[in-house]
Amino acid sequence: MKHYLLTAAAASVLLAACANQPYQSYQPYPVYPGLVQVPSMVPQTTVITPPPAPVQPQPPVQVQVQTPPPATTAVATTVTDLYGCQTATGATWSVLLQQCVQLFNVANIRMVDPDNPALAAYAIFTKDRKQAEIFSATLPKGIILTAAKGGYISSDGKIRLVDLGKNNWKLVKK
Repeated sequence: MKHYLLTAAAASVLLAACANQPYQSYQPYPVYPGLVQVPSMVPQTTVITPPPAPVQPQPPVQVQVQTPPPATTAVATTVTDLYGCQTATGATWSVLLQQCVQLFNVANIRMVDPDNPALAAYAIFTKDRKQAEIFSATLPKGIILTAAKGGYISSDGKIRLVDLGKNNWKLVKK
């Protein structure tokens, strides 16, 4: 008899607890393709919440940023030689061409400097190839050489540009 009494008591407690809840409609699980719909015995709870309050746009925040006074602007200066050639770009004045040139771009001949094998010497020819201008770190600027047998020679005879053949040249100093 105790058994029935407990069962009846439990049923009455459950009914009393459910009596205070509002009625909830039965909502089965959503059906997925290929699956059999299985009814649920657990009631689905629906929570109703009020819609959110509309957001009021706030006026933009005014922030004043103190800017430092402008610093003195550094002016980029270029170093030029007597003829106005920018030495920082590797330009030098050519007497034969009468303009600033970058030797590594316009030289007809690039050879080893006879005084310092780690350096290069350059030669530029005139269009008619009757004169050549020699540039070297160990020589004064723009030595003019005149065409002679076997190459070119300076007016004082101390500097020669010797043609060794097959576009091979040698600078000789006396």
